[in-house]
Amino acid sequence: MTNGASIGFWKTVRLLLAASWRRSSGRRERQRELLGNRSGGKATDWSGLATIFSVGLMAVLHGAAAFAVIAAVDAGQRRETERQGKIVVHGWFLEEVRDAEKPADTSQEDASQEDGSRIGPDYPREAKDIAERSGGDPVEIERRLHAAVAASGSHRHDWGQRRHLCRRVQRSAVGGAGAAGVITG
Repeated sequence: MTNGASIGFWKTVRLLLAASWRRSSGRRERQRELLGNRSGGKATDWSGLATIFSVGLMAVLHGAAAFAVIAAVDAGQRRETERQGKIVVHGWFLEEVRDAEKPADTSQEDASQEDGSRIGPDYPREAKDIAERSGGDPVEIERRLHAAVAASGSHRHDWGQRRHLCRRVQRSAVGGAGAAGVITG
C-alpha cells in the first residue's frame, strides 16, 4: 500500500463510468466489425431501430397499465358510493336536474319547449347509461332516478364524497361530459 491520499468517491464513480463507457464502445465497434465481415460489408445495423421500438412498446404497455389502474379505482369508488345508497350520475344529468329546479324564465327559449313547459332531465338516457355501466333494468333505474330527484333534488348531495368520488369534478363545473355527480336516493 502507498501512503498517498486516497481518491474521493465522486472521482472514483467518474473513473468507473468512463471505463465502462470505453468498454461498451469497444464492444459495439467489435460487433459492427463482425457483422460486416460475416455479411460482406452489406449488413444494416438495426440496433437503433430495435431500441426505439422497445421504448415505444414499453410506453404503450405503461399507458395500458395506467388506464387499467384508473378504471379500477373509478369502479371501486363508484361501487362504494352505490353501496351507501346513492346513485352515481353523469355531470350533464346533474346539470339538467339543477336547470329543471330553477324557476321558469320566459326569456330563456332554450330551456323551455314551444308550449312553455320546461324541458326536464333526460331520465331514459341516464338510466340506459347506468344500466350499461352497472347492469340492471333501465326502467327500474329510471324509476329510482325519478324518486331520488323528487325526494332530494340536486341540493342534498354529499359534496365531499362527490369530490372524493370523481377526480374530474372540476370539469363538471364547466360542463365537462366526463364528470360524475351523486344523487342521494
